[in-house]
Amino acid sequence: SDNNMGDDGVQSLLEGLYHNNYIRKINLNRNFRLNSEKQRLKTIQCLCEVVSSESLMLETLLISGNKDSRLKESIIPLFTSLTKNKFLTELDVSGHGFGTPGAISLARTLEVNQTLVKINIDDNNIGLIGFQNLKQSLTLNNSLQEMPVPWTDVLKLLTPHVPTVGGMGVPGTEKDTKNYLLKAINGIEKCLRKNQQY
Repeated sequence: SDNNMGDDGVQSLLEGLYHNNYIRKINLNRNFRLNSEKQRLKTIQCLCEVVSSESLMLETLLISGNKDSRLKESIIPLFTSLTKNKFLTELDVSGHGFGTPGAISLARTLEVNQTLVKINIDDNNIGLIGFQNLKQSLTLNNSLQEMPVPWTDVLKLLTPHVPTVGGMGVPGTEKDTKNYLLKAINGIEKCLRKNQQY
């Protein structure tokens, strides 16, 4: 992690690992740097191929971002590729700012994926609609046991100057936002506790 490889460096590394049968954990935290949109697409495609690979039985993928290393919504194809993955148990996609569209995509994935046990999604600008979708998807998921409350996103939604229900410009009161958000977070926590009992 923190090697400042950039998108092209990440792609080269992943291509080298594609047929490796022994790697179980990849840590690429804070390594994505946008060289060009074309390069970003190639890097994400390569990441999707690694996650979908049946020969590389990857169990842990850590790709957290920060203000200098955000994938934003370009991470969405990775979530789609996780629907086919049978090995990955831990995923860190915190700090990418993928917003509510990314959260909705991740929620659809969690409805299908039954191998992920731990995921970190904090600091992604997730709105209320994103949290509600995650809560709904976890009612269908039996594997996810750990997802720390994304406090950065929660606190942004609870900040008094953000009077929206959906986090995407849907008018509402601060009280409405707080109530709906707490209901979604409590629902997520309830699903995670249920899965921990299996």
